[in-house]
Amino acid sequence: MTKYSHQNAVDLFVRMVQVDSPSFSESAMVDFIENEVKTLGWDCKILRQRINMRDLEEDVKERLPADELEKETEQIQIVIEADEAGKDKAPVFFAAHIDTVEPGKGIKPVFTDDGKITSDGTTVLGSDDKSGVAAIMAAVDETLKSGKPHGKIVLVFTALEEKGLLGARFVPIKDLGVKYGFVFDTVGSVGLAVERVQHSYGVTINLQVADIANHANGALKPNALTYACELINELPKGVINEEDYTFSQITSLKTTNEPGYMVPDKAEIKGTIRSFIPEEALTLRKQYEAIIKRFKRENLTVTYKLGSLKTMGYDHSKTEIGNLMLGNAQKIFEEMGIEFKRGRTGLGGHDASVYVKEGVPTLVLSCGMQNIHTTKEWIYVEDLHNCTELIMRLIDKA
Repeated sequence: MTKYSHQNAVDLFVRMVQVDSPSFSESAMVDFIENEVKTLGWDCKILRQRINMRDLEEDVKERLPADELEKETEQIQIVIEADEAGKDKAPVFFAAHIDTVEPGKGIKPVFTDDGKITSDGTTVLGSDDKSGVAAIMAAVDETLKSGKPHGKIVLVFTALEEKGLLGARFVPIKDLGVKYGFVFDTVGSVGLAVERVQHSYGVTINLQVADIANHANGALKPNALTYACELINELPKGVINEEDYTFSQITSLKTTNEPGYMVPDKAEIKGTIRSFIPEEALTLRKQYEAIIKRFKRENLTVTYKLGSLKTMGYDHSKTEIGNLMLGNAQKIFEEMGIEFKRGRTGLGGHDASVYVKEGVPTLVLSCGMQNIHTTKEWIYVEDLHNCTELIMRLIDKA
């Protein structure tokens, strides 16, 4: 028996996960949200946003496969102005993403005897991140119907989060008139706040051996693959600083052969550099660059792209408003009788990183999702109730 009862969140979640919305196919989910808002009768402004990958920053476009550069999709923001009694409250936003990973079509939610919702085992469930979307909408609807004073509330539902936070890059977050906000998108039962997020750089190195197919005994000579392995051996890898989780790693190695020839003349190395300390991430980036520049071999051309900061990290414990947001969340959890936990993530996988980079303080909170990105994904029904209650209290205390 759950302590808080918000069945509207559970019902909404079950309907939402049955709307197919894999990355780049979010329009049906945007339609669902818009129709739901109109049915509920909210006094609000609905902002549908068409986004085209060609409009991304150059360094971001360089990381995308060619076929994705030609794609478009949609996302949505909803703006609810403060009522008369809530004009002194801080304007706040609540965010989650509407895309899901594959296999995510034809999801069939199943209620289990131990209080969980799962898929039927053939798809993901989509609690990443429709649990956040459902709880936010249910909480706002209950707040509006209660007649309690509320400040300006902005809902931000993004596409393409699973493709590298791409949708968040199109959100005009500074123009939405908010002071701070909350992203509901991390694994774990309700009660977790993400205090720290890593800074990260993407690494791409391309190697090409000239005229390898025309060399006498070319198959016996070093080729792009052997040179790539030599370079990888020279690059720093693994955990450099365990306390601040500074590390670098090679994530893929691909080669290309001249037609009809057995050894590759081209190779592409991809990797990542990450740290909770921005200076340490930058130091590793410089080490990579120095090693790549001095790597010389016969007939070999090396080009590389270390890129600008791929993910903007942050540490809320080191800022005044960050500490205030953490403190307020902790107080609400204590009032709700829920254990409060401060966490950190090395994944960099939150839209909050984009909003923080834009200068808008944003706290990531858990919304109950478990075993995400697998066909064994699940969520406790109780967490949907608790997350909705949490959001209502965040609105009230803004």
